[in-house]
Amino acid sequence: MTHLVICGHGQGKTVYDVGAVNRSLNITEAQKVRELASLMKQHATKTHFITDKNVYDFKDIISISKGYESVTELHFNSFDGQAYGTEVLIKDGFTPDKTDTALKNVLEKYFKARGFKFVDWLYNANVMAKTGISYRLIEICFIDNNNDMAIFEKNKQAI
Repeated sequence: MTHLVICGHGQGKTVYDVGAVNRSLNITEAQKVRELASLMKQHATKTHFITDKNVYDFKDIISISKGYESVTELHFNSFDGQAYGTEVLIKDGFTPDKTDTALKNVLEKYFKARGFKFVDWLYNANVMAKTGISYRLIEICFIDNNNDMAIFEKNKQAI
């Protein structure tokens, strides 16, 4: 299977979008997803990574995903500093595939299981649903929860 991994947020058309922020740890979502992608590259085969731009801002996910069988977009969740756990967002009406389930299972070894979230409001999921290419957005954990981030830091090599 050929796979595309997209890092959420980052350089947009006009500004750099840092995404969610944990001010107490001085970290940003854009920084952490790119760090994880760098670690993933060490183990990836038949996988291409987009780490240099905010794909959402360019609205070019359909053109950049041509030729791939699967797309995973990496994010860190954020809410109120108290929420925690991991979840996989997929298009409403779709059934999780083997990749969705495998990614969820790996992350649930480390973080509270929040399960699959079926969404109808996510731009990239909506446009990818028309392509026949499998797509999911992974919320690795909550960047604004220091406990989640401590778990991530301790286990990021394994993740």
